[in-house]
Amino acid sequence: MSSPKGTILVVEDEALIALSIESALQDLGFEALIASTIEQAHGHLATAEVRLAVLDYNLRDGKTTGIAQVLRERRIPFVVCSGSQFNDIASVFDGAPVLSKPFSDAHLGSAILDALDPGAR
Repeated sequence: MSSPKGTILVVEDEALIALSIESALQDLGFEALIASTIEQAHGHLATAEVRLAVLDYNLRDGKTTGIAQVLRERRIPFVVCSGSQFNDIASVFDGAPVLSKPFSDAHLGSAILDALDPGAR
């Protein structure tokens, strides 16, 4: 069942964080599609209609720069969530809203709105 606001791909390898993001997205009216690995994320992108993505920068199986590149090519906006220092984040993420972990549901909601409509604020 798809949500009226659309599906957001959540690429996060920490289960509790992924569940927290999923809950926040559902409260905002979105459907969440969870991927805990880079392979799962690419699989979801190949089969699902994704309106936006929330990317953890570092997963256990690598960095999400390749996923970000696919999103850019498809013009799908994304938000980056990271515990890494911002100067360590690759240039493919330039222009995307970045949330430093830990973050609140309100900050996530604001970042999603910024990513969906960057000129609105």
